[in-house]
Amino acid sequence: MSPPGPEREGPLSPPGHPKGEHRSAEREGNSLTAPDLTVVVTVVEGGTALTRCLEALSAQIDAPAMEIIVPFDSTMQQVNDLASRFPDYRFMDLGAVVAPGIRANEFTRHILYDCRRTAGLKAALGRYVAMLEDRGWPRKDWARTMVSLHEQMPHAVIGGAIESGAVGYTVTVRSRVDELRAALRARGVDLAGGPDRFFVELPREMKAQDLLTLSLDVGAPIVELVPRIPVEP
Repeated sequence: MSPPGPEREGPLSPPGHPKGEHRSAEREGNSLTAPDLTVVVTVVEGGTALTRCLEALSAQIDAPAMEIIVPFDSTMQQVNDLASRFPDYRFMDLGAVVAPGIRANEFTRHILYDCRRTAGLKAALGRYVAMLEDRGWPRKDWARTMVSLHEQMPHAVIGGAIESGAVGYTVTVRSRVDELRAALRARGVDLAGGPDRFFVELPREMKAQDLLTLSLDVGAPIVELVPRIPVEP
């Protein structure tokens, strides 16, 4: 998290206000009052993960004056359905970011993430600006702690620890699957599913980095590793 600085050119520079933007920042006369903290939520997973992230922001204790910005594009139009549920948040519809016909892959997905984040940062009004991904859910004292730390310390950027809530991982492996399966079974770990996407639940002593290293050791590189997060009822 860092104070807003000069704008930098990014992959997305939407003219004016993005279409369909829902704004409810406090106003004095005709001017917006600057909040203490702007939180830009980058939509990565959407759905339940995004809802839980926004709920966690709504549940902040002793929260400073905040604005929450949720940029989304034509590939995630369902995000706009949450606007009525979170009327105090700014949902920014960026429209089409990637040209039609572009094949979706890991590279283009990250372009979308970066475009959403860039648009949110450019729209931020807060004295301090924080960036979250929707798959990360802040603790109830997170917002107040971030502002307090910036007021007490000289650092321009302050980050918090991230605790993994994953109960397992969805992995994509496209070669030497049998070798990886055998290596995991030798460690008491099962690789379920297929033919190239699998679910693996790691024991407590085994980390995601250990899984990646093992896959390289047996010549079965994991091309995608996605944590599965338990959803509370």
